[in-house]
Amino acid sequence: MRRFYKTLFFLVTIMFLMIQSRCSSSLGSGVIDGIELGSGLWLDLEKIQKVTEYDPSIGELMNTYLDPMPEEMDSLRVYSASTDVGNGVTNIRIILFPLQTGSYDSAYLGITVLESGLIERVRIWGNDFVNQDSEAAIENFYRQFDKKRNLLSSSEMMTIMERDEYISGLDEKKRYLYEHPVLMFGNNFLIRRTMALTGQDIVPKIKWYQERVEVFESLIENVELLDGLMDQQAMGEYRKSAKNSSDGLKKMIQEVDGGASAGKIRDMIKDLRVESCGGCHMIEAVNGTGNTLRDKPLSNLGRKDGIYKVGFDVWAMPDDAFGSNYLNNLIKAGVYYVSYLDQSN
Repeated sequence: MRRFYKTLFFLVTIMFLMIQSRCSSSLGSGVIDGIELGSGLWLDLEKIQKVTEYDPSIGELMNTYLDPMPEEMDSLRVYSASTDVGNGVTNIRIILFPLQTGSYDSAYLGITVLESGLIERVRIWGNDFVNQDSEAAIENFYRQFDKKRNLLSSSEMMTIMERDEYISGLDEKKRYLYEHPVLMFGNNFLIRRTMALTGQDIVPKIKWYQERVEVFESLIENVELLDGLMDQQAMGEYRKSAKNSSDGLKKMIQEVDGGASAGKIRDMIKDLRVESCGGCHMIEAVNGTGNTLRDKPLSNLGRKDGIYKVGFDVWAMPDDAFGSNYLNNLIKAGVYYVSYLDQSN
C-alpha cells in the first residue's frame, strides 16, 4: 500500500512541477477595483465584494502585536468571494495589501481565509521582481503559510513581549515543533530552486546540496524529539527516508561536481522529491491508525499559530532578511486584523 501511495505521489509531483512555473499566468479569474485578484491568487473568483477597508480603531489595538506596524496598513482591504479550492464551491475572504516598499513596491499580497478560519493560501504577485522570482524563493516563502495556520482567538494572540518570553521558555522538545517545519521548507526550497534554475539551463551551486545533507543528518539525530507525533515504527521509517534523501543528495553532489548538465540535475531532483517528501509524508504515524505524518497537525502537540517570527516558526528567504521580515509582518498583520475584526462583530 505504501508503494502505491509513493507512486501516486510521484505522478502528482510530476504534474505539479510541470505546471508550477505557469500557474500564476494560466489560472484564475476575477477582477475588482482594477485588481486582477483571481489570477494573482490562482483562483476563479465569483461574487467578489468589498467587505471593509482599514479601520484605525482596530489598528490601534494591534500596536503591541506588530514590529513594526506596516506602512501598508492604511491600504488594507478585505473582500469576500466564492470559489472552488478543491472540494466544491465555498465562500472565502481575501485580505489584500497593495505593497509599497523596496523591490516589492506595486505588487500585491493576498491572503485567503476559509469560513472555518483556515488560512487557505497566501500569494504575492504583480511586479517584475516578484513575477520573475528567478530562484523561486518568494514562492517558497508564501507557500509555507498555505493551510498551515488559522485566524486567532484573543487568547491565542501574542504581543511581541509575550512572544519572546514564550520562546525563551521553551524546552528542546517544544522548540523542535517549530524548528522542524522550517527545516522542511528549507528542503522544499532546494527542490523549487533547483527546478527554477535548471529550467533556465543553470546548474545550481554544489554548496546548497551539501548544506541539505547536514540538515537530513540532523533530522535523523533529532527524530526522538517528535515522539508525540509518531510511534517507534514510524520513527524507523522516518530515519530510513531521511537517510535515503541524504544519500540521494550525495549522488547529486557528485554529479554537479562532475559537470552534469542542468537537465540531469533536474531529473535527479524530481526523484529526490518523491523520496524526500513522498517517502516521509506517507509514513503511517501510529501503526494501525491509517493516519500519515501529513495528516498529523503539530498544533495537537501544543504548537501555537500566532507567533510569526522569522527564523523560528517562519522560513526565511536566503540573502533577503529584509524581504522575509517585511512580508511576514504583513501576513501577521492581516491575520491579526481579521481576527480582531471577527471578535468585534
